[in-house]
This record gives sequence, C-alpha cells and structure tokens, in this order.
Amino acid sequence: MSDVATDVAAVIVDFHAGPALDDCVDSLHANGVTDIVVVENGEEGSTLPSLSGQHVVLVVPKLNLGYGRGVNRGVAAAPGRRYLLVSNPDVVVHEGAVAALVAFLDAHPNVAVVGPQIVRPDGSVYPSQRVFPNFWLAGLHALLAPLWPGNPFTLRYRSPRRDGSVDWVSGAFSWRDETASKRSAASTSATSCSPRTWRCAGRCEPTDTTSRRRPTHWSPISKAYRAREPHERC
Repeated sequence: MSDVATDVAAVIVDFHAGPALDDCVDSLHANGVTDIVVVENGEEGSTLPSLSGQHVVLVVPKLNLGYGRGVNRGVAAAPGRRYLLVSNPDVVVHEGAVAALVAFLDAHPNVAVVGPQIVRPDGSVYPSQRVFPNFWLAGLHALLAPLWPGNPFTLRYRSPRRDGSVDWVSGAFSWRDETASKRSAASTSATSCSPRTWRCAGRCEPTDTTSRRRPTHWSPISKAYRAREPHERC
C-alpha cells in the first residue's frame, strides 16, 4: 500500500485566498501530506502572509499565470511522487480523505484521475463531477440550471455512471496518477494541464488522456470541504 508522506505531492494555486490558504495547508499536513507547493498567482508578496510559517515550497512567478499554467508551474517545482494532488486554496480536506483516495487508486490501477465528494459549508454537495455533454444537453443545462437546479438535464450532466466513472472532475480538488501520465507520454504529447481546459471546466487531463487512456473516477468515499462558495458555474 502507498504511503501518503512518500507517494503524494500537492499543488495549490493561490489568488488572494487569505486565511483559507492556511487552513487548506493545515488540513493537508494533518492528512500526512508533506510535499506541498503553493503558487502565488496574485500580486507579488500576497501569499506569504497567509501561510503563517507553513512548511511549503512557494513559487512566485511575479504575474498571474492563470489556473492551468499555475498548476503546471507548481508541478514543475514539486518532487516526483506517484500521486499528484491539485487543490484550490479554499478547500479544507476531511480527516482521512487523502489516505482513502490513495487506497482507492492503489486498488484500481485502471483509474488515472480521481476526485472526492466536495461539500459546501452548509452541508450541501458541490457538483464536482461531469460527463461530456452533447450540444442539446449542454444548452438545456445552461438554460435551465439557474432557474431549476434539479432539472433532468443538469442531473444527467452532473451524475457519475453506475460504476462511478465520469468524463472529468472539478479542478477544485483532484488527483492524478503520475505513473499513468508517464506511460501515456510515449503515445501522446498531452501530459500537462491545459490552461484553457482548466480555466473553463477544471479538467486535470486533456480529453484523450482521461477518456481514452484510463478513466476518471468520482468517489463519495472521501470528502473535501470548500471554505467559500465557488466562483465558477459549469
């Protein structure tokens, strides 16, 4: 079985998250994650005061790279580990969630990317998993979701399949099996996070890597909590 301290590296992209960033790092440390890279996407010097002396690697690019490029910069600074964890700075990780996700990936070598259930502070579940919609599903979801959140088109778009597989998971908190990415590199050049894809939808891998190489999985067995409401609506 993999060990969290030796097999997991985490990347957090910060943009003026303030105290929430400190809480996020605390929760990762409490889950046994020791290799944490924080990328400062805000003004230079804006992240360090929020870390309260936390033991992390701080990357300061001196400009806002955007989320996707920020993740890639953080990955470049992270030590090589089997599993890569990418988190928003406003996420607090539930006790035992990291170990549960590690155990799941260990037990399911056919899964390349996994995402946990994300719970808002009010206890409601943030829809952190999606399927690739066709034209009609995407249009009806976008039209009806603001007025009728429980409409059948939105539920279909946001529901995992019976086996738990999905086409992509939210970039708010997701995992990637780095050994799978390295094996895929021989047959595809898409081994890093696409800036446009991350900005639009929060997918961790380009479409061909997740849907054709190895599946993406959404797991309700572990939880991560968001400290504030997400700004994006997908």
